Amino acid sequence: MAEIFNYPSFIKYIQHDNSVNIRYVRKSKTQEATGKRVDLLQKMMDHLRAKSLCRKVFVSPSSNANDPLIQRDEKLKPSMQATLQRLRHINGDCQGECEQ
Repeated sequence: MAEIFNYPSFIKYIQHDNSVNIRYVRKSKTQEATGKRVDLLQKMMDHLRAKSLCRKVFVSPSSNANDPLIQRDEKLKPSMQATLQRLRHINGDCQGECEQ
């Protein structure tokens, strides 16, 4: 089976191009503690920045896979706003807010 995606070529291209690799992470609506949610989101973000060389990462701290993208993070609870504030190197939520 032929390799569909050549990861080393992608990384080389990203390193020498002016393009911006943008990704998005989300955490499902579950009941874990805020600290645990922050840790999980931060690990996902760090992985994207290290492995895929993402320059911008947007985060939805509490949304399900079937939630429409346009509606995610419209009305964040204070606890989810606090979650976003605790994350490092975040570029925003699904509404594009909280640019650091």
